Amino acid sequence: MSSFGLNPVNESTDSLASDGFFPEIEIGDFQKVFHEVNGVDFEKIKFQLLLAMAYVNTRLESVKENTTVNTLAETNTNTVGGLSVTELHYQTAVFAHAKAELLPVAIDVVSREKASDLESNREQLTRDFRTTRNQAIRTLLGKNSATVELI
Repeated sequence: MSSFGLNPVNESTDSLASDGFFPEIEIGDFQKVFHEVNGVDFEKIKFQLLLAMAYVNTRLESVKENTTVNTLAETNTNTVGGLSVTELHYQTAVFAHAKAELLPVAIDVVSREKASDLESNREQLTRDFRTTRNQAIRTLLGKNSATVELI
């Protein structure tokens, strides 16, 4: 058990390839960021990450179609900590989508006390993850966090 009371995660070394424009997703990175998936079946994690990638890729199709570069990372050369800012936003969107979908599964495999806390906050957590996903996608699309239009 770690100093925070969490069980160590058996991190995967598998990566999920996309179409070349969008970056690969490392399953182990997802496991590091969202620790409570430790008891969740690896195949469920992999499947939800694939679905999340498909969801985000579909939303970002216009970015791919309207650029002259070969990868998402090349659409913005800014980096943070040596990592592409656009790839960080992409990873955030994918991870948040997968986490929102895996939350019910995670509730089933964690301790009763933690499950009770998660269940009582489940709807809010799911909304928060989806909001994070949507904001990351909007950032990649070059949109503000909110858009107001006159009707």
